[in-house]
Parts: sequence; C-alpha cells; structure tokens
Amino acid sequence: MHSGTKYWGWSHRSFLLTIVIISLLMGQALYSQTATGNIIGRITDSTGAVISGAAVTALNPDKGLTFRTVTDSEGIYRFFYLAPAVYTLSVQHAGLSSVERPGVQLQSY
Repeated sequence: MHSGTKYWGWSHRSFLLTIVIISLLMGQALYSQTATGNIIGRITDSTGAVISGAAVTALNPDKGLTFRTVTDSEGIYRFFYLAPAVYTLSVQHAGLSSVERPGVQLQSY
C-alpha cells in the first residue's frame, strides 16, 4: 500500500493512528459539553408523610419526550441528564389523587 508515504515526517500508520485518537478525544470533548440538568424532589402527602413507590413522570411537551421513575423509601425521585426545557411533572400512586405540575423550568448552568 502506502507504506513508504510520509506525512510531515510521520509514517502512514502513525499519521492515521494520531488522526483516530484526535477524533475520539474531540468527540468526547463535544459530548461532555452537552448542557443537561437534573430534577430531584420529594413526594409527601398533606400531613408531610413521604410517599414511597409513587410513579413520577417528566414530560417535555416540546420534544414529545417522557421520562419515568419511582420514588424511593424516602419519597425521593430523580431525573438525571435532562435537556434544559419546560417540563410537566405528574405523580400517581394507588389510593391517592394524581397530581400534575406544568411549567417546571429546567436550566443548565
């Protein structure tokens, strides 16, 4: 093939390997600069008691994306790495009224 070809004094194989490594590093750098945020909260009833096992949904109506999680034993829910947007959060649990909160603004810093 081109085994004798030199690029700025580098062999063909060294030159290609360097290009591949640079491409991988640049791809990682671009990925790491993606703006995201988290939504974390606690679900309680009217007496302040935590609600574990509640289904929590975060809807991004502009993109049509839905994310789901369940509250833990402390009533905590977590949505990680969401794109900045306005979300609608909803909570459902057997025996309790469903709750929906539109207009939850998520910003990245």
